[in-house]
Amino acid sequence: MKYAVGIDIGGTNTRVALINESYEIIERIQFLTDVDDPDKTMDKIVETISSFKLDIVGVGMSCPGPLDLIKGKILTTPNLHGKWTGFSVSKELEKRIQIPVYLENDANLAALAESVIGEGKDYDYVQYLTVSTGLGAGLVMHKKYSQGLMVL
Repeated sequence: MKYAVGIDIGGTNTRVALINESYEIIERIQFLTDVDDPDKTMDKIVETISSFKLDIVGVGMSCPGPLDLIKGKILTTPNLHGKWTGFSVSKELEKRIQIPVYLENDANLAALAESVIGEGKDYDYVQYLTVSTGLGAGLVMHKKYSQGLMVL
């Protein structure tokens, strides 16, 4: 069995989940995001991943945007302040855990999850709106999301 980790860094909470290849959540841990200091949040993420004690093949990470997906960097976000602006979040985590880390906008990944294993799995087009600490939207067509659609 292969395992992956899904991480959602939000403006209030960070969620870390261990997932098997059948998309089942094996374990889920949530803690407050330090909205001013990404290093403190990164420390908790690393501690959580280390606690899983399984062979993890990859990590998917979502953050509010806008993001530079090529550099794995948070450009700016109204929900995360201070050192988060310009922080290379996926590269920093990859360096710490030595496992590939992939970054994407939180609304896009939520839309993709709904279209693959959620309520939208039987549809070709899925629009997802997120209303939480911030607002966002993702669009999935034929199980592929549209990058850069709209991020608020």
